[in-house]
Amino acid sequence: MTRVLYVAPYVPSPIRTRPWNVLRGLARRGYRVTVAALEDGYATEADRRELRAFCESVHVLPHPAWRGALQAAAAMPSSRIPLSVAFCRSRALAATVRALATTSSFDVAHVEHLRAAPLVRELGGLPAVFDAVDCLTDLFRQRHREREGGPLRTWISGLEATRLSAYEPAACRAFAHVAVTTGAEAACLLSLAPGLGVAVVPNGVDAEYFRPRDDAAPEDYTLVFSGKLSYFANEDAARYLLEEILPRLRERVPEARVILAGARPSRALRAIAARAGGVRVTGYVSDLRPVLSCACAAVCPVRVAVGVQNKVLEAMAMGLPVVATPLAARGALADAPGAALRVAADADGFARACAEVLTAPAAAR
Repeated sequence: MTRVLYVAPYVPSPIRTRPWNVLRGLARRGYRVTVAALEDGYATEADRRELRAFCESVHVLPHPAWRGALQAAAAMPSSRIPLSVAFCRSRALAATVRALATTSSFDVAHVEHLRAAPLVRELGGLPAVFDAVDCLTDLFRQRHREREGGPLRTWISGLEATRLSAYEPAACRAFAHVAVTTGAEAACLLSLAPGLGVAVVPNGVDAEYFRPRDDAAPEDYTLVFSGKLSYFANEDAARYLLEEILPRLRERVPEARVILAGARPSRALRAIAARAGGVRVTGYVSDLRPVLSCACAAVCPVRVAVGVQNKVLEAMAMGLPVVATPLAARGALADAPGAALRVAADADGFARACAEVLTAPAAAR
């Protein structure tokens, strides 16, 4: 059986859909996987137990957020290292990866995300695959263009994009093979590193787990937006939904309500939800299916996005109509028929599309 050393910047868990399902898929196919990753506070004890059940061994190293923030701040003045990479630097993880690579008989290493890419130096010549997932240079260029988070964050996003544009292609070239989630991500990486060998390995959805429920009882005129709400792009999308789309939607459907389902919503977002009225903020939910079953439709109003939006796939697998921005749709269903979901480029169009799926059963079906 092939033995894999799986190196990640954070512990794989159901909230980190791609690495979690990659590991489950490898285990089902008979691969024996050892995981080395940093703690980030999202994986529950139940998640860890399940992870250990389908992996040969799991090594989780502590990495408090304050330490990462200090490392990123120290890298800001003169270093060429991207701040997101500096944030995840860990001597403990590097030592663990080095020890595992030199004392165990692994066949291949799988390194996930650019934040873990520097650990390729600790593998001692072990053949290595890099799952870049997305093109981070493109992500931070989008953040800079959108002026996300005010002047300081906009400046930091521009700095990060500049550093990533040099660092990311060099990091990719250190691996034997590189994978990304979509053709758009591959094109972005190839624009930075012409000739790079990139494979598109799209995200899927567990269609046995996420499927239409016979006992679903959707609440009238209710939309759901799901995702880790501490992530800046999801918080921005939630704010856009509540502050710009929802008022326009209520001009057409006064009864419209919203469910925001995701971990660690900020106080500011909770305050916006309270002011909007008719908005339920769930926080983290271990099983998203009952929440999706409460809604008539799902929305994905992201304005900064790379890769595949798993929230779109999960909602569609549950039988929900979906309204999404072009960025959200490009990765999830680039080749799907136009009727597979509604795409809306601005707040007015988004509100119109939501009103239609909320009030026209045939359109929703």
